[in-house]
Amino acid sequence: MTRQNHKRGFSLIEAAIVLAVVGGVIGTIWVSAANMYEEYKVSKTVEGVFTTARNIQNLISFRDADEMMDADVTTTELNNTLYNASVFPKDWEFKTYYVKTALNNTLYVYLSPSDGGRFIIRLSAVKKSQCIQLTSQITSAAASTNTYGTGVSRPTLGHIELRDETFTNVFGTRDFPVSPETAAAECPDYGVIGLSFGFTRINN
Repeated sequence: MTRQNHKRGFSLIEAAIVLAVVGGVIGTIWVSAANMYEEYKVSKTVEGVFTTARNIQNLISFRDADEMMDADVTTTELNNTLYNASVFPKDWEFKTYYVKTALNNTLYVYLSPSDGGRFIIRLSAVKKSQCIQLTSQITSAAASTNTYGTGVSRPTLGHIELRDETFTNVFGTRDFPVSPETAAAECPDYGVIGLSFGFTRINN
């Protein structure tokens, strides 16, 4: 008798198992890639915040800030001036008086007369997961320079404040870094991060 070899294909059950395994692998890769991309956008936003702050400090002096506050320069006017001076990262989209960050948050700048004059970089439309990462990474970067404090005449961050959309549930500190655990406890589900910086130049 001639021996015959029979090749059997996948049964429906076997095919379903293979597809489930392949789908699981692809899903894991997709989630991992999405997390890595989100972390990349967080890092780019942190970098952009400090770049923006340095550019503002190079552009505006204490005297400039006093003159603008005396002239009641509006937030829209200020941010348009900053945009025209190329203060914000070039890849951030400008919208009337604010920019969209790498995380698609709304970022704008306003002047504060308290503590001898300072400026606030405000990030709005911040999700809790983003808030935790941004708060811990920004304050860690500020702490590493050993120059944090009141936010006046400082080259880096002086104060951070977290609020929800209604501007309640405020958490603020000058003690850096803020741990991820503290950030997780204090960050709202959706809210605002305020970052206070001091001016570094007395005159033009």
